[in-house]
Amino acid sequence: MGRVRLAAVLTLFLSLLPTLPILGALGEGPGENIAEANGVRYRLTREKAVIVGFSAGAETARLPATFQGLPTAAPEDQPLGEVAELILEEGITSREPYLGLRNARIRRVTLPGSLVLFPEKERTWFEDSWMDCFPWLQEATLPANLSRADFDRFVAWARDAYWMSGYDLRDMSADSWGFADFWDDDEGDGGGSFVEDIPYRWLSHVRIPPDHPFLYDTGGVVFAKDTDELLFCAPGRSGAYNPPRGTTGIGKEAFASCDRLEAVSLPRSVSAIGEAAFSGCASLRTLGLPPTLREIGAYAFIGAGAVVTKSV
Repeated sequence: MGRVRLAAVLTLFLSLLPTLPILGALGEGPGENIAEANGVRYRLTREKAVIVGFSAGAETARLPATFQGLPTAAPEDQPLGEVAELILEEGITSREPYLGLRNARIRRVTLPGSLVLFPEKERTWFEDSWMDCFPWLQEATLPANLSRADFDRFVAWARDAYWMSGYDLRDMSADSWGFADFWDDDEGDGGGSFVEDIPYRWLSHVRIPPDHPFLYDTGGVVFAKDTDELLFCAPGRSGAYNPPRGTTGIGKEAFASCDRLEAVSLPRSVSAIGEAAFSGCASLRTLGLPPTLREIGAYAFIGAGAVVTKSV
């Protein structure tokens, strides 16, 4: 009789097993429920959908503001792995719930118009913007409603971050800057320099949606729609670059800090080079100048390499 009762109890237990919260996600911990959609893996709690990683083999992941009725979040203490492209969907605004995205190697990101890209308008440094969440970024697609002021802040952030990541801080502690994992301290004295594979050093392409009112991109380089002036080349671009035919001018600081750029040939449509346009282009060796060029701004080549100009 006892065996019959024991068998009945075991049968009841097994029938209820899938509904027991403590075993809702076997191997993920007590009381956790794991779900997956559009390349993102979540741990569902009563309050939020916590990002715990990306789907195996996924090239692109889409992150919504809510998942199954819960607000999404990426806590700072959660390693997330790697995904080639992350698309942030409309509805995401504040970066605070997503600071943990910096723990993922995300190469390309698409930013929605709902973002507050630079919440502190007077500053553009690392801790102030959404861009701080993507230290491994190579390509960024900016929102279609991006204002000129926020575009200027984005450009300033890109240059500041690139400069900072390549700077040799031998007299400073790596921990004080939060880059201890990427610090080469051969002497063991707390000094050192950044190693080659470093965050914030690779942004090379900036994409602009076709419906943006005053900006467009060609090959990841940003131009003004009304004048076809080249406004911004991301500092991580390397090798040779030739602006397309129809480019009317090179804007102020357009190539500033592009210290991996080796050769540029300007088309005959260019008539002006702006102030500090090629400043800091330390590797620039060849610059093709057209006969149509009428104006070169102050400090256009300050900090540039041993540039050899040629007519094109």
